[in-house]
Amino acid sequence: MTKIFLDTEFLDDGHRIEPVSLALVSQTTAEYYAVCADSDITQVVAHPWLRAHVVPHLPITVNSLGWHWDTTHPDFAHVKPRTQIAREIRAFLARQAGPEIWAWYSPFDTVVLCQLFGPMSDLPPEIPAFTRDLMQEASRISTVLPAQRPPVHHALSDARHDLLIATTIGLIGRRPA
Repeated sequence: MTKIFLDTEFLDDGHRIEPVSLALVSQTTAEYYAVCADSDITQVVAHPWLRAHVVPHLPITVNSLGWHWDTTHPDFAHVKPRTQIAREIRAFLARQAGPEIWAWYSPFDTVVLCQLFGPMSDLPPEIPAFTRDLMQEASRISTVLPAQRPPVHHALSDARHDLLIATTIGLIGRRPA
C-alpha cells in the first residue's frame, strides 16, 4: 500500500461543493497539484473565508474590477479544466502501488475528489472509494503534532504537511491498527 495525502480547497455554499484546488502527495514524494479553471472564482473571491485564506495562494489578481488569472504566478501552470484534472488524478493514482488515501478531515476532501468524476456510481477503479482520516488517527495516537509552516490553506502545502504529520505519528512504515 502507498499512502497518498489529499488536500482540497473548495467552495461550499450549502447547495454545491465545488473544487478550487487539489493536491495529492505520495509517501514516495510523488506530487500532484491543480487549480480548477472551471471553478466559479467570482464566488470564491466573494466568499469571506475563502477570500481571506485561499485566494491569496491562487494564481489570480483581484482588484476593484473583479479578478483575472495571473499568468506570471508560479502556480498558473497548474490551472486546468476539471476534466483534465480528473484524467491526471486517475493517472497519478494508477501509478501508485495500492493507493491508500489519507486526508485531514477526510469527508470533505473525499467528496471534492469523488465529484470530479461525476456521480459515485461513475467513480473509476483507480480512485479508492474509502478515505482514511488522518485527524482521527492523530487523535488516537495522542501526540504533539508539528505546526504547519506557511502557506496554510494552499492545497499542496497542506498535503505536504499531512505527510509530515503521518511521519510524526509513525503512520509511514507501519500498518494502521
